[in-house]
Amino acid sequence: MFGYIKPYFPQMLVCESEYYKAVYCGLCKTIGKKCGNLCRMGLSYDFVFLAVVRMALGENKPLIKKRRCFVHPMKKRNMLLQNEALEYSSLCHALLTYYKNLDDIADKKGAAKIVAKLIYPFARHYHKKAKPLFELDKEIKENMASLSRLECEGASADACAEVFGDLLSCVFSFGISDEKKRRIAQEAGKSTGRFIYLCDVCDDIKKDAANGEFNPLGEMMNDDDKKRMETSLIMHASNLARTLELLCAPDVPESGILLNIAYKGMPRVAREVLFGKETNDSLTEELQSDRSL
Repeated sequence: MFGYIKPYFPQMLVCESEYYKAVYCGLCKTIGKKCGNLCRMGLSYDFVFLAVVRMALGENKPLIKKRRCFVHPMKKRNMLLQNEALEYSSLCHALLTYYKNLDDIADKKGAAKIVAKLIYPFARHYHKKAKPLFELDKEIKENMASLSRLECEGASADACAEVFGDLLSCVFSFGISDEKKRRIAQEAGKSTGRFIYLCDVCDDIKKDAANGEFNPLGEMMNDDDKKRMETSLIMHASNLARTLELLCAPDVPESGILLNIAYKGMPRVAREVLFGKETNDSLTEELQSDRSL
């Protein structure tokens, strides 16, 4: 995953911001223990979001303590102690890092392809660490093959996003036995996957055109194209928000974080990807209005 699913920190409560940072640090620490320290370098906001969703779906209370890390050794930081959700997210990080590397080797050209090949031995090592998720590994592999096939056939961005949504639906819901919670996780994964894929192809359109690489959106987007994509991204963020509201309750400590990400963080990311860093609150206001319906 690529780091598009993140909160908007200026509008988070202090306690929510501290909790989110503790989850981030705890996941980073867990990745180091489960997969190796080099794997920690690829940690993105998307995997923190996965961990937060899995914790909201679970029943275990979070345990946070002050710990040191090798990046900030001088001062202890709040860190979520290793739990089932962090362990699961760390192994998913290893799996998706591996398949992203394979995809880069197949699709990239020039220096980017060389770098991907140099990274491959490490990615393969991470993949081996994720053996406990053998069944999920098979589902990810099948979905990645379908996605690769669609891209080779020149399929639309929406068709490709649908497959990536199916992939993350599997990731978010794997191993959840409760039917209701599994369905919530599946829907959350679908909306998240569609949003990530569309953001990524929008973000890469100029770079892909310059490198002669395939992009389902073509070689450029005009203002009308960007407005249509903006509407599509709003829809996926809104769908995710509605799904996450099924998890949110006063006794669920992750509630504020999840709603901040869906209603505030994701719209701002979409705006930045499409129109640059100069953003305004129009998308957030639209989602907030939609939330009140």
